Amino acid sequence: MGEPEGDVDVRLAAVRERVAGVRGVMGELEEVVRVFEGRFGAFGGRDAARVVRGAVRHLEGVAAEEERRAVRVVVEALARDVGRMEEGVREGAAMVQGVRELLEGREEEVEVGGTLQTVLAKYPREALVLAEEAEQALQGYLSFHASRSRVYAALEEYLRTDEGVERLVAGFDSSAEEARALLETLQGLKEQAREQSLLAERYRNEGLKRLQDAERSIEREAYDEARTLLSEAGELFATSFSHQEDPDLRREVDARLIALSERIVSEENQRIIREVRSLITQGREQYLLGNFEEAERLLLRAQARWRVTHTEDNEEVVYWLKFVRAALAVQRGRIISETDPLYSEITQLLNLARQDYQAASGFMAEGRESEAMRLLDQAVEKLLRVRMAFPLNRDASILLLSIEQLRNPDNFDALFRRRIDEAIAKLNTAPQEAYVELQDLAAIRPDFPGLKDAIYRAEITLGIRVPPPDPRNIARSKELYAQALEIFNRNDRANFPVALEQLNQAITLDPDNQDAIVLKDRIQLAMGAQTTVTLPSYALRRYKEAEQKYVEGRYYEALAIVQELLADERAKRYPPLLELKRRIESRL
Repeated sequence: MGEPEGDVDVRLAAVRERVAGVRGVMGELEEVVRVFEGRFGAFGGRDAARVVRGAVRHLEGVAAEEERRAVRVVVEALARDVGRMEEGVREGAAMVQGVRELLEGREEEVEVGGTLQTVLAKYPREALVLAEEAEQALQGYLSFHASRSRVYAALEEYLRTDEGVERLVAGFDSSAEEARALLETLQGLKEQAREQSLLAERYRNEGLKRLQDAERSIEREAYDEARTLLSEAGELFATSFSHQEDPDLRREVDARLIALSERIVSEENQRIIREVRSLITQGREQYLLGNFEEAERLLLRAQARWRVTHTEDNEEVVYWLKFVRAALAVQRGRIISETDPLYSEITQLLNLARQDYQAASGFMAEGRESEAMRLLDQAVEKLLRVRMAFPLNRDASILLLSIEQLRNPDNFDALFRRRIDEAIAKLNTAPQEAYVELQDLAAIRPDFPGLKDAIYRAEITLGIRVPPPDPRNIARSKELYAQALEIFNRNDRANFPVALEQLNQAITLDPDNQDAIVLKDRIQLAMGAQTTVTLPSYALRRYKEAEQKYVEGRYYEALAIVQELLADERAKRYPPLLELKRRIESRL
């Protein structure tokens, strides 16, 4: 920092005192010259005056040299003061930049998704502390500037007006202006730091409250509520850490989030396995009763419940849904829904056609055949209009067959047999069309020879009916069950997934293999859940970034983040992340 201010001031004072002393002597000598010339000019006074003037001139040189020395001292002092101010401003500017970097975030390496990733960490609390230090330092430099400026302002004019002195004073003042500008910048940064700190604290407190609420919900076995609360807590903490990084709190929070997540899925999984088994049983019963829509509803509910704690579909549910949906596919279009825009028009046509048919039946009984035929033609015309919109409509097809029976009663058996044979011939090429025609024929003559067998074969071909048990399949199902049981009995957990696959195959081969069904549920309980309720805070933050990029249409960038996260086994068990991946890939 150079020579202490006091030493410079002493030196300057000494020089100024010498200059003043010389100037004083010069003044006294000038008075002597005037006396010599005025009073003693005739007596050699003029010669004495010349001698004194020579001394004055000499003293003028001495005074000038002392003034130059004074200027040098002032310049030296100013140079040191300017250097001190400039250094202080540089330090202050560096501290302000440090505050700004802490607020805006600095890159740090953390583990995300099993690999080291560079993330942006913000530290407003630390920024506020640094800002206070910077403010104190800058104010100290400004106080120093004010103190020294008063000294320089009190200098003699010859010192103040020196070009070098003026230039240095301007630099000194310029540094002070820079310091004031930095202080003004600090005020804005401090306000920003306070706002970020308050936001981080608010989100952190809300997150801690959600964690406590989630723990209470788990105690009450309100798992859906606990999941929601835990998910909200994870998002709140991620938001808090995006405003204020806190490594210690992050580690503590992540540990609690993961522990609660595992507790939820572990406890809930036991309930879900029991619920899903009950729903599969109910869905299967409804299917066998022909209540396909109810069966589908139950099975879809089973799959939804299963997905709460598992990342893959339940294969039994998939197996039974295949048959249910095959049956529904045949049913759709057979019956007109009340919500269909054409419902009123088509229903009216069907009702009018039935009225024509019933009236025609009465005329036939009375022997009024020509009138009956006219009405039947009208009925057929209406039914054909129905079939133009709904080719598979069950009511129209059955009524057309009834009309044909009324028109040609003597030849109807032969016609009926021919229709059955034609439908059977289509079983391999157009099984759905064949099945619909056989169902319509069965509505007229359900006991017609060969008809039930043809319908049964059509249902198996279409996947509507479960094939009859094959002794070889039953034997193989028992073998697979025995192999899975051996794995379970020796508690070979590493091969539980193998045992589970064997049991799924066993149940597919023989859906009535109750031993396989019971063992499957026991193994699933032992294996535990496959999902997680939330992710660690860094990973959750990255997931939110991927989600935002997806919303913005930046699919490749979103997918890159998703793939980065999926490097971690835990992330592979986070359903929202898997769903986001599916949505992104559907857009690429």
